[in-house]
Amino acid sequence: MALTLFFGPGVGHTYLGVARRGLWWALLPPLAGLVLCASVIRTRAGYGLIAPGVLVIVLVRLGALVDVFMVPVARLRRTSLAWVFLFWVATVVYAVGLSLVIRAHIVQAFKIPAGSMQPTLLVEDHVYVAMGAFRREPAMRGGLAVFVHPEHPEQDYVKRVIALPGDTIEVRNGHPLLNGWAVPYCTVGSGVALPPSKVDDAVSEPRGDLELEYLGDQSYLVFIDDRVTERDGQTWTVAPNELFVLGDNRNNSADSRSWFQGRGGGVPFENLIGPPLFIWLAFRADGSVDWQRMNQRLDGPHLPPTLSALEPALRACLRSKPAQTEPPAAH
Repeated sequence: MALTLFFGPGVGHTYLGVARRGLWWALLPPLAGLVLCASVIRTRAGYGLIAPGVLVIVLVRLGALVDVFMVPVARLRRTSLAWVFLFWVATVVYAVGLSLVIRAHIVQAFKIPAGSMQPTLLVEDHVYVAMGAFRREPAMRGGLAVFVHPEHPEQDYVKRVIALPGDTIEVRNGHPLLNGWAVPYCTVGSGVALPPSKVDDAVSEPRGDLELEYLGDQSYLVFIDDRVTERDGQTWTVAPNELFVLGDNRNNSADSRSWFQGRGGGVPFENLIGPPLFIWLAFRADGSVDWQRMNQRLDGPHLPPTLSALEPALRACLRSKPAQTEPPAAH
């Protein structure tokens, strides 16, 4: 029992000479974690699945403890500690290998270090990202994407996809025009103060207009900072196999408009990592946990808790979604 308790399911069984029985117990917890991660991606249910998943893993460990006592006395034959150690090492390697596969191909956690995606993502938000999802379904206009920065491959960025290959795009006062068509939006609030955020020991509280933008199947919040004047008048044509991305904090975002020494440019398809699914951990500027934003899904607009008074205006904007949310084809 002590071997199972301290070294994991299956180790005690191996010591008692029933290694095959122990192997099943050793395989169950990592497999349960794999199924859990896959379910989170499919349903975006977040903690609604994590809590039951953790419970299943705990029950497996308890079941292994109980099952050690169920081994028939007639089958008991002590195994050398060397073989028990090898079994334990093999199970650890299996669990670590499976976790690396999960991180590389299923789901991985990312941290938001800056405020370029406010109000959708705030500084110190931690999100889960569906790894490799864009290999199965292409990124669409209006959706979020995590990607490897095209100029700095050591950095991962998250932005919103605005334009697809062949599109022409211009940004005026923070608002994109695609193929000459202005992306529609609805004003949720003017003179709005975003929640304070802390970056490099400096606390900022941006103030400006909060708007709901409609693009493709997505409706999402964007922020137009009153203190920053955006340079207008430049037009880009998105290259083949690339995406043009913008931050939701439109006037405070290093995105496709400013890359490549200010010339601008897109994100190559091969740089795409996956879409963020939900916020699993969030902190305020003072370092305290923001419990209200934990487990918040990212497939729709959500106001920060400090702006809850604007909820009626947000619902009104959602109801007034225009019929046309797709741009005309590029010429």
